[in-house]
Amino acid sequence: MPEFPVLPVLERVKENWRTSDRRALSSAWLVCCQHLLESSGSLFEALIDLGAQPERVFILGKAYSTHLQTAATLSASGCHAIPGRWPVEIGGFERAIAKDANALWLTAINAGLREDGDKIIILDDGGHCARNAPDDIAKSGRCTVVEQTTSGLAGEAGIQRANYPIIAVAASAAKRILESPLIADAILDRLDRRCMRPIRVGVLGHGALGKALTQRLMDRGNNVSVHDRDSTVTRSYNGNIVCSSTEQLLSRSDLVIGCTGQSAVRFKALPRRAEPLALASGSSGDVEFRDLLVGCAAEGTRGGDCPDVVLPMTDEYTEVRILRSGFPINFDNTAESVPGDQIQLTRGLLLSGVLQAVRMKRPDVRVSGAIPLLARLQQQVVECWMVNCRHDRSLLTRFNSLRWIKENS
Repeated sequence: MPEFPVLPVLERVKENWRTSDRRALSSAWLVCCQHLLESSGSLFEALIDLGAQPERVFILGKAYSTHLQTAATLSASGCHAIPGRWPVEIGGFERAIAKDANALWLTAINAGLREDGDKIIILDDGGHCARNAPDDIAKSGRCTVVEQTTSGLAGEAGIQRANYPIIAVAASAAKRILESPLIADAILDRLDRRCMRPIRVGVLGHGALGKALTQRLMDRGNNVSVHDRDSTVTRSYNGNIVCSSTEQLLSRSDLVIGCTGQSAVRFKALPRRAEPLALASGSSGDVEFRDLLVGCAAEGTRGGDCPDVVLPMTDEYTEVRILRSGFPINFDNTAESVPGDQIQLTRGLLLSGVLQAVRMKRPDVRVSGAIPLLARLQQQVVECWMVNCRHDRSLLTRFNSLRWIKENS
C-alpha cells in the first residue's frame, strides 16, 4: 500500500518508463535536495516503484519546510532522509545546508557510491547537492543534475565548475508559467492566516513569481507597488505603481514581499517612517533579507523555532519586522505548502526530468550546461494536470504546441 498520496500526474509520467529505463534507474544513485513534503514523498515512492533502490536514495530536506512525518516515512522505507538542520545564527542558512549536503555525500560514499562507477542523478533544489559534491565525484562524468530552481541554475551555485549536464526543469515553460501562480496563492494564504492583509503591498522583484503576486494582489484590490532593477520588465504597468528604487518601494508599502532570489534590501534602503513595516520572503532559504538579518543582533533559529525578527528601532524608523526569520512565508513545516492536486505539476516535471536523465548517455563536456526539459514530457504533464487545475484555460491551450513549449523553455 502506498504511504503517500497517489498523484495522477505521477501515475501518467510512470507510463512513459520503459523496461530499459527501469533497469537503468535500479543501478543509479540518487542524491537529492528537496522540500520534504507529502507530495515529495509521492515522488520518491514513484521512483522506487519504477526501480530505484531505496538504499541508493539520499535526500536532504530544508529545515524551514520539512514535514517531519514525511522524513520519517521515507527513512522507514529504506531511503536515507535528513530533515535539515536549523542555522545556529540568523542569516546562516547557506552554511547550515552546506554542512548537511556534505554529510549527505559522506553517507552516500560510505554506502559505496564512490567505488561502483554507476550513474549519479542529482535531484536538486537550489544547487546545494551539486555545489557540495566532492571534487572527484563532481568531475567523474557520472553525474547528471535535475534542477528545479532558478537559483540552482545560476553560476554562483557552483554547478558550472564540474561541467555537469543539467536538466533545467526550472527553465521549463510548464514550471515558469504554471507553478508561479500556485506559489503566489500559497504566500497570500499564509499571510491571510497571520491576519496580515494590509492595503499597501510592495512586490520586490518581477520575475515569474513577482509577476504572479502582483496580478493576484491587484485582483484582490490592494494598493500595489512594484520594483525590479531591470525596469524593462515593469513597463506594461501603469507608471503609478512602478517604483524607481527599492527605497521608494519600501516607503510606499506596509508589507513588502521579496521575490528577487538575492539579498535585495540593505539598512541604508530603509526609509524614514513612523508606521511599522513588514518584510516577507518568497525566495528560497534566507537570502532575500540576509543583509538585514546578518546586520542585526538577533539570536538564531534553534530547535525548530522560526520567529519573526524585529530590527532594533532607531530614530529613523519604528518597527521593521522580518517574517519567519527571512525564510519563505509560504512554508510552515506542515504536510504541504500548495495543495497536492496542484503542486503535483512540479513533482511530475521532476519525475520527467529524472526520466530524461536516465536516458542520457554517460555525460561528457560536450553535453555540459543547461539542457531543456523535453517539450513532449512537459506537454504530457500539463495535459494530465490541467484536468483539476484552476488556471486560465486560454493560457493552457498554448501547451498544445510543442514548438511553443520549446521556444519558451
